[in-house]
Amino acid sequence: MGRELRHLVSTLRLLAQVDRSAFVISTTASVLSSVAYPLMLLVVWRGLDLVLADTNSANLASRVGVLIGILFGLLALETVLRMVADTAGSLLEAEAVH
Repeated sequence: MGRELRHLVSTLRLLAQVDRSAFVISTTASVLSSVAYPLMLLVVWRGLDLVLADTNSANLASRVGVLIGILFGLLALETVLRMVADTAGSLLEAEAVH
């Protein structure tokens, strides 16, 4: 376990030395992207809670509409973050080869 951890730290240092800005962007986008999925689950859970609860239908429609908007916004954000992380990762790979 200790040897794998040392290899991981060495790899991260090497990537940071190759292109620090691409490394920081890739790491930040990956971390933020991983937070998007739990937020999506929270939105879906809240939506199910609203649908199953006994509420006014006009109020329910507006709340569900807002939750759907938030869900699509989170999906779009996750897609953009994945593209940014992939692009920065590709830059790191290209510079590591040279």
